[in-house]
Amino acid sequence: MDASTFTIGDIVIIGVVLLSALLAMVRGFTREILGLGALAAALAAAYFGFGHVSPYARQYIQPDTVADGASAVGIFLVVWFVAAMIGHWFSSKIEDSPVSAIDRTLGFIFGAVRGLAVLAVLFLVFVKLVPAPEQHPAWVRDARLLPLVSESAAFIDNLLPSEAPPLPNVPGLTPREGSGTGSGPTRTDDTEASQGYNARDRQALERALQSVTGETDQPASAER
Repeated sequence: MDASTFTIGDIVIIGVVLLSALLAMVRGFTREILGLGALAAALAAAYFGFGHVSPYARQYIQPDTVADGASAVGIFLVVWFVAAMIGHWFSSKIEDSPVSAIDRTLGFIFGAVRGLAVLAVLFLVFVKLVPAPEQHPAWVRDARLLPLVSESAAFIDNLLPSEAPPLPNVPGLTPREGSGTGSGPTRTDDTEASQGYNARDRQALERALQSVTGETDQPASAER
């Protein structure tokens, strides 16, 4: 691949992936995973726990919506802080162990995947806001590494629920299965047309048979 043909889009893609990979390598794979775990635990605790805390918060905070929000934020911060402290303590033990090099190598790989995932999500949002490919900036449309981002975006889109709005028909972006979008023709119209055509054929054939039968019966009755 000739570096002279790279666009600004390629530089952005490489920069984001490389920066994310380097940051994750410095922090280590264990710390990155535990950080995500702490965030997930805090979100889950806030989602399932604010209903138990909000009745008490409503006694001191008005209106109720503010009390509910304060309850959720409070639970999130407390759980996240505790989980983050535990994760930091555990990851520091890994950094001082013989497996530190492996931990940093895995962190680099994890960071690269994370950077690509971030770009894929941003690309999903972009194509939903600007669905027409001809309206995309040239540095995005002509990027040599765009297929890598678009295929990652299609993979993420396939993980979304079927009720989610489908992606527009963008070159290089595989549509979600069952979304009904994409460059390929759909079979629904063809099937309905063929069914209607066969029904008309059958009706015409029945009328022809009836007319032939009627003509055959008339000479027979005349002879009698």
